Amino acid sequence: MVATPKERWDSMLATIEAGRLRRAARLLAAGLCISTLAVGVLHTPPARKLLMRFGGCPVRGARMTAEQMDNARWIAVSANRGDMAAPVRPALGFVLDVTTLAEVHSWGKREHVACEDARAGLVTCTHVSPAALGSPMAREPIDELALGFDARGHLVNITTLRSHLTPTAAARASRDIGIWLEANLGSAGKKGGTFETRRLSLSGAESLATVHYRYRDYFADVTAMNLPESGPSIREHYMSANN
Repeated sequence: MVATPKERWDSMLATIEAGRLRRAARLLAAGLCISTLAVGVLHTPPARKLLMRFGGCPVRGARMTAEQMDNARWIAVSANRGDMAAPVRPALGFVLDVTTLAEVHSWGKREHVACEDARAGLVTCTHVSPAALGSPMAREPIDELALGFDARGHLVNITTLRSHLTPTAAARASRDIGIWLEANLGSAGKKGGTFETRRLSLSGAESLATVHYRYRDYFADVTAMNLPESGPSIREHYMSANN
């Protein structure tokens, strides 16, 4: 079976040499943990070991109900949330805590995007054009879009993955996303590395660049990294921090 881009991302993170991985994990831990909870990729042993070691994820099982995922999300955000409410909550054209599963499927049909119910509370879509999301940034198409829903059927978690980019394209796309978020949310609470061609031409953890936003009701992350198998790749993550 051919691994998906998302599975290759997590697998390659787990195979980076230990010294560099530890440095990268300090930056990735919280955001990657929550993102992985959202899209249900803890079935990969390398990802689970990485997250349990560095991210403190409270989940051990892969097949979880929507209720269990919702509870895990709440546990994860409780230790990392900010004090202020977000001025806006960008979510790629969707509305966190409002958009329903039926609305996502209607969007997929309307925009001719291939989506499927990967399991209860999780929809995955492939080969998504930024135009389908009304996105003003990042021209490069999205290889994989994951949409997670709470126990009430409302959208609470969004993750995107772009891979096999050139360093220049990855730098441009991640920088454009970061600029767009800063225009809406202000300066990121935490940054690591820079979204530059030179950095994304490096390999493994040396190429890692991130921005993190943490509000009382909203989390957002952008991560760019040059992976051996899938090349320069970008992950976006947008999540409701409401209970």
